[in-house]
Formats: sequence, C-alpha cells, structure tokens
Amino acid sequence: MKIKTTFIIFLIVALSLNAQDYTITTTTGTYTDLVNSTSLNNDAPWDDPEFLIPIGFNFQYFNTTISQIYIDDCTFGAGLKPNPVDNVNSQILTAYGADIIDRGYDFNNTTATTGALSNISYKLEGAPGSRILKIEWKNVGFHSDIEDNGISTDFTNFQLWLFEGSNAIEIHFGPNSITQPDLAYDAETGTSIEFANSYNCNTETLSGNASVVNGTPTNPNIISSSLLDDNFIDGTIPNGTIYRFVNSSLSTSEFNLNPKITIYPNPSSDFITISGIETTKTYSIYDALGRIIEKNKTIQNKTINITGYKNGLYYIALENTKPIKFIKQ
Repeated sequence: MKIKTTFIIFLIVALSLNAQDYTITTTTGTYTDLVNSTSLNNDAPWDDPEFLIPIGFNFQYFNTTISQIYIDDCTFGAGLKPNPVDNVNSQILTAYGADIIDRGYDFNNTTATTGALSNISYKLEGAPGSRILKIEWKNVGFHSDIEDNGISTDFTNFQLWLFEGSNAIEIHFGPNSITQPDLAYDAETGTSIEFANSYNCNTETLSGNASVVNGTPTNPNIISSSLLDDNFIDGTIPNGTIYRFVNSSLSTSEFNLNPKITIYPNPSSDFITISGIETTKTYSIYDALGRIIEKNKTIQNKTINITGYKNGLYYIALENTKPIKFIKQ
C-alpha cells in the first residue's frame, strides 16, 4: 500500500523564494464536463502519469512565469511542473491530495494501452487576454480502493483552472461517490490542498512554510504550515463546490509601495481621482476575486470613470506601485 498520498502540481522556482500567501473564496456552481478537450492518456489506464500540457499563455505562480506544465510523479499521485528533470526547488500546488488512479488500471497488466475509465484532458478557452486553461480529471478512482477491492468502487471528478491576466487559480469539484473514505483518503479526514514556494522532491522536504487549506469542505480557510500532507479538509468536498485562489497581494510582489498615492473620493459612485502621481500612468483594476476589470489603461486627467462598475470592493494597480483598494457604491 502506498503510505503517502498527494496530487501535487509542481511549478519550478526561478526567482525569489519569499513565500506569498494565497487567499481562498468558496462559491458554488454547476459542474460541467469539458467538451472537445484534448485527451492526455488516450484510453491508456494510468497510475502516476507523465504528460506535457501547453498553458497557451504566460501564467505566474508565486514569482515564476511559465508557459507549459508537465505532469510528473514527484511523490505519490500525479504532479505538474515546467521542467521534467528539476526536482530540487519546485514550487508546488496540491490541488487534490489523494492517491488518484485510473479506475480501469490493472495491477497485473501495468503496460496496458487500452481500457481506461478515467480520462485526463485539457482545453484552452476564451479570447486572448482573458483565456483559461482547464485541466480535467474525469471519473478518477483511488489507489487503495483498487488495491484492497480489485476495483475502485469510489470515484470523483475535478478540474483545475488557470486564469490569464489575474493569475487566479480555481479548483472545481464535480460528482463523486466516496463511501469508503478511509481508502480514498488513506485514513485521513479528506483531501489536502497546499501552496508552497520551494519543495525538494528528492528529499521530500519543504523550504519555508506552505499555505494549506483546512476546515469544513463548504467553508475552508488557509493557514501557514511548515509541513506538507499534515492538514486535510474535514470531509468530502460536495459536487458543485468551487475554490478560487488569488495571491493575497494580487501578484504585486513586483510593485513598490508608494504611500503618496491616494484615491478620492473613496467610496465613490461615479469617478475616482488619483493623487500623488506626477506623470501619466497606466493602470489595471481587479475585483475582490482578482478578476481583471480593466487592463493597462491610461489615466486621463488623473480621473477614472467607474460608473459602470457593480457595487463592491476593487483594487487599482498603477504601474510600479502596490494596488490600492477602493469601493464602488
């Protein structure tokens, strides 16, 4: 039996190793299978698969910009990283920390090329500037379930979405049937979800702390931990649940804080004025979930028209400055 279980996305670190926290927002929606997606396993049953996926745009995770990801097995389960050979200082994201496997996998015929029951596929959707890479694990089973019962009676579905521009990450959870949680989660309470900036796949050690998700499946939170595979969701995540993650500074580690820049009036119902800037600036505006509302616009006369915005919290990021909050009312 495999002792340790993780579904990990490995993204190689290329710049600073200073940890940045991610925030979580939980919503619900209808789970929809990908249509006309590109299959990665092509009917071959898999356990710890290895596949290359082009993202289709530049995506930033922590301080690293990548354009492709490689499914690879660093620990148990599947994993993704840009470089298939570098296992020493990888940024990782545990999207589903259970030891998943193709439900058609046969331990007596490990080289089978047909008979898969669990498709792994991807699809790039949207217009340039606001594209989404969607990766789907459909009808996946659990390693210990097959090992103990000969077949995987339990199953789950989930998708990982990467957003262009905002660099937001979403995990969409679909239909599932988990009647033997001890086998599905290897005696833990549920799956794990983790964000870390530097992990050594060879020694299975973490440099610094990781941001890990724990608590109830419908209202989880994120805490800082010095250990991976040590915090778990308290139960099975329901069908239709969506976890959205954004960098707590909206990927603003590259910005410099400028305390002289202010916004007024704040709150505002029609226009906001930017004070403290001496030259023409470009700006981008994000909503509270990190979605881009305006991108690389030029400020005219230090004012911005927000009349058409929905009421709520927003962030404006001027070039070379840290984003500033404002409220549309």
